[in-house]
Amino acid sequence: MDKAVMAATTSSMAIIGLVEEELVFGELRSPGDATLAWLPNARLVFNRKHNREAEFELVVRSLIEGLHARLMPKVARARRGG
Repeated sequence: MDKAVMAATTSSMAIIGLVEEELVFGELRSPGDATLAWLPNARLVFNRKHNREAEFELVVRSLIEGLHARLMPKVARARRGG
């Protein structure tokens, strides 16, 4: 039960943080082409069309699967081949 509570609170904090950061990034505006001309990686980030739903799902699924894998008892992991 302790591991389930740890997984629930940890995942909750991570997801809340993700949502808060998404709100910040949603308001972030591009610094402009002149500034980005010298920053090709930043230009890619600002000009890329983001699929927010797919990105959110990727993070949440990865978080849950990772917590499950890390907190699952060793005996159960061995049975699954991990």
